[in-house]
Amino acid sequence: MSRGTRGSTMVETVIVCIMVSALIGTGLSSGGRVMDRMSVASSRNALVALHARARARAIEHGTVARLFVDPVGDSAWISDGTVVVERVNFATSHRTDVIAKETLLLCMAPNGVADTRCNSFDSSVQIGCARGGESAQLTFRPLSQVMVGT
Repeated sequence: MSRGTRGSTMVETVIVCIMVSALIGTGLSSGGRVMDRMSVASSRNALVALHARARARAIEHGTVARLFVDPVGDSAWISDGTVVVERVNFATSHRTDVIAKETLLLCMAPNGVADTRCNSFDSSVQIGCARGGESAQLTFRPLSQVMVGT
């Protein structure tokens, strides 16, 4: 009666290692795209939340609240005139770029509608968030509406 060998040969071990590394490589490359997509969506949601927060701040305090979006610094913040209430740096917190033609200023009046005399724009403007090959668009309208994905 003969007994088979136990364990595996060197060739079998090398083949398994190659197959595992190929699977891991495929998973990592698709995982990077998923992370890009999630970061972009998170950035877009943060901009929408800042817009809502500026409006709420203006209504709650009965003063003008200003929302700034700075594409050069990849950041956005809310100010009530003298104090920065909230700031988000998208380059560090979401690792995304903010894309706009210039720094935008949206002023929210105490009645919850934008004060068009204070805004830095008088027609709809596009704001984008991008990372890797993924991007998302927002449209800010002069009377304080924000449209996602247009």
